[in-house]
Amino acid sequence: MKLSAIILTAFLCGCATEAVIVPETPQETTVQKAAREHQLAIFETRAALSGLNQTIAQNATEGVWTKQQAQDMLDKSKAARKELDAAQNALNMGLVVDAEKQRALVMKAIIALQREAAERGRQ
Repeated sequence: MKLSAIILTAFLCGCATEAVIVPETPQETTVQKAAREHQLAIFETRAALSGLNQTIAQNATEGVWTKQQAQDMLDKSKAARKELDAAQNALNMGLVVDAEKQRALVMKAIIALQREAAERGRQ
């Protein structure tokens, strides 16, 4: 009886509640923020690559390009996609800077391919 009275008294005084620990919400680190931003950039680059592929398909379907011209552009697009996959793999391994460098190179290649596609379309 004395033990239950002591426990009750300790609880009412707040002694028992001191042991309750409320976990804090983890804050996003600088590296996590950078990785998230680079992941978004990779998604945007994939969207640009998809747009290029649609242009290739449309120009081939409409007869703007020969099958060989379309295949050449498609081969270049596939190579860019493989490089972008390598950037994604680097990001997955935590190599954020390497992933961004790789992605930036792929984006430059996509822009060059888009220009080439526009020039071929004008011919």
